[in-house]
Amino acid sequence: HHHTYTPDHSNVNDVWQWGFGAINSCNRILYNIGNSTLAPTDPIRVNAIAEVKAMRGLFYFYMMDIYGNIPIVDTFPVLDLPHTKQRAEVFSFIEKDLKSVVDLLPVKNANNATLTYAHPTKAMVHALLAKMYINSKVYTGVDRNTDAIRYCDSVITNRNYSLDASYATVFAPDNGPATAETIFAIPYDPLQLDGQQQVSSLYPGN
Repeated sequence: HHHTYTPDHSNVNDVWQWGFGAINSCNRILYNIGNSTLAPTDPIRVNAIAEVKAMRGLFYFYMMDIYGNIPIVDTFPVLDLPHTKQRAEVFSFIEKDLKSVVDLLPVKNANNATLTYAHPTKAMVHALLAKMYINSKVYTGVDRNTDAIRYCDSVITNRNYSLDASYATVFAPDNGPATAETIFAIPYDPLQLDGQQQVSSLYPGN
């Protein structure tokens, strides 16, 4: 496959709709939280905002990586057609947003592995930032390898994550919270997917 997609290829449009649909959902949830009766300092509200912004950063990363120059939309509802921003500006937006919430996210440990499963954690954001910094030269024109190493080290030194002896078991139907290799999982209902449970690509082996 030569990856010679044209603008009218269904994949180009479908992925765009998927990514910005998810970003819009995040913005809608943030809007609803902002209009809730919870106090601004309520731990539930603070944690929810941090998780949603981390997820929005993940989707923005995918869109920036795939399409380059994209709009930055962080409000809901969207009343005007947003303008496209340079890739470097999108990179900075994602980086700033992730760093603003990373310390509010939980740190996975032996006692909370089930509670943090499929939720954004501090390690998830560090892994995402590392992926951004590894490719920073392409995204922004500036080498950020030192930052990439620093954030990778922060995940590696967390002994709750480690490579599994068998790569296949990471994708087994019964993987779940006990799988130490997965940094961020997307759980699927095995009854809806013929018994197959899948995880995302944010794990130490990638």
